[in-house]
Amino acid sequence: MPLDTSASALLIDRMFSHLSKETEVMREWVNLERERLAQEVARRKEEKDREERREKIFLDERIFNVLKHHEKQSWDSSNEQQQPTQTPTSSSSSNLNQTDNKQ
Repeated sequence: MPLDTSASALLIDRMFSHLSKETEVMREWVNLERERLAQEVARRKEEKDREERREKIFLDERIFNVLKHHEKQSWDSSNEQQQPTQTPTSSSSSNLNQTDNKQ
């Protein structure tokens, strides 16, 4: 059963219309995927930035605590070095006083 020219033209027109609609749907899908991907990239970047800020805060706090601890140790160490020079004198005099009190 041969197709006449008008039937062929109608079939071609319908196929073209269908493919045009399909192309438009694909174009919309690609745009939606592009937008979704851009949002995902932005979300991951924000998440990474947040994680970097948390790490920086954590490290800053650790560094501060270590420096504070080191400063306290240095302070305690310098006080210990000063006290022994004073302590024997005071302990010697207290020993002398105790010896004097016993006699």
